[in-house]
Amino acid sequence: MKRPHHPSWIAVLTRMVRQLWFTALLLVPACAAPTEYVVETTSDFPDANPGDHACAARDNLCTLRAAIEETNTHPAGDAVRIVVPAGTYDLKGELFLTHDAVTVRGDGRDTTIIRQTQSGERVFTITTSGNVWIGQVTLRDGSADDSGGAIRFDGAGSRVLTLSDCRITSNYAGFLGGGVYAQGTNGNLNVFNCIVQDNDATGAGCTFGGGQSGGGGIMVNGPTLTLFRSEVRDNCGSNGGGVRIDGGVDHLILQSTIAGNGAATRAGGLMMVDAGGRVEDTTIAENTGPEAGGVFIFGGTSVEIRSVTIAGNSGLGTADGPTGAGGILATNGAPVLLRNTIIAGNTGVPLECSGELFSIGGNFIGTLESACAFAASGDDVLNGGSPGLGALTPGTGPTRYMLPSGNSPLVNAGVPGCGATDQRGQPAPVGACDIGAVERQ
Repeated sequence: MKRPHHPSWIAVLTRMVRQLWFTALLLVPACAAPTEYVVETTSDFPDANPGDHACAARDNLCTLRAAIEETNTHPAGDAVRIVVPAGTYDLKGELFLTHDAVTVRGDGRDTTIIRQTQSGERVFTITTSGNVWIGQVTLRDGSADDSGGAIRFDGAGSRVLTLSDCRITSNYAGFLGGGVYAQGTNGNLNVFNCIVQDNDATGAGCTFGGGQSGGGGIMVNGPTLTLFRSEVRDNCGSNGGGVRIDGGVDHLILQSTIAGNGAATRAGGLMMVDAGGRVEDTTIAENTGPEAGGVFIFGGTSVEIRSVTIAGNSGLGTADGPTGAGGILATNGAPVLLRNTIIAGNTGVPLECSGELFSIGGNFIGTLESACAFAASGDDVLNGGSPGLGALTPGTGPTRYMLPSGNSPLVNAGVPGCGATDQRGQPAPVGACDIGAVERQ
């Protein structure tokens, strides 16, 4: 059987470097240093005279809102840096950011908290054709009737939004993207070293049907998503309780965790619709959804899953149908390639997987049933039973992982080519790899 085409890893890395270079231009001094606005108060008042390039609101103090209003008046391409010191910034309405070269930098995600206090108002609406970097902050308590509880990102051309060292929490959208929603053709959404948790995109909570809503934590509809060293956890959203991706061919989820998310319909953890890309060195665990607990892949181009742990997920079924696949469901012609990946310890009918999956070596399937048309390789472990995984454990970064026990059948059972590091960033062995997202070492 001919293997489906999958995107080049070198091309993916090249794209990531290019994106980082673009955003780095906003952070380091060049021939013309960026204009810098330093926020001086946690109060929320508008700028007194937008366009005079002086951030001055009530009492002549620079507020976050005033800094953004001044930023929006700068000429295109004029780099602007907004510094937001430690504190809790209670917003009295949405922040609209339209400039094309902006850095918003807080003191740290635990110390700089930007909080929406008005019902029906998200934290940020970002419409740009350029590059925006927001980092070292918490964005919380935003709400929207339609999409993007904390952030709605839209624009034209090769725009890039990078969220770094952030927390997106306790936001609500009535339809799409409880935490973050990105839409439009082209463009990129980068989420690096962030925690996206406790957001809701169903409009009614996880115990009720959410129609075609989706992406409790993150939803992208058109832009390319890169999720790196981040955790998406305890979110709620139909058709992808944690992450939903619609369209695009070059998405990347790397060294991340999608865990504890729930869905009223379709998939609990990750849902990809008519999309392609790669999931690598990632844990997808303890998610709950009616048709697929962990992962639902519907149509699209090739999705490659390498060194991933899909465990402890639950497919609960619907009111008028049987339970769904516990681990992963691939349907509507979606070509899914697996390497050094665990699908085990999930709950559903079937337990682990459903649909067509193609092995490219070194996988561990806990229980293989007829619903899962798994094109196996000779080095796969089929009907392996318990994988001998520990509980989700906090690491030194934002992501949790499931470490194999010393006598786990996963240890040294993978095929060579598991990458330079595991999910934790620990060096991988030169020889035999462990199966899954982390190396026992």
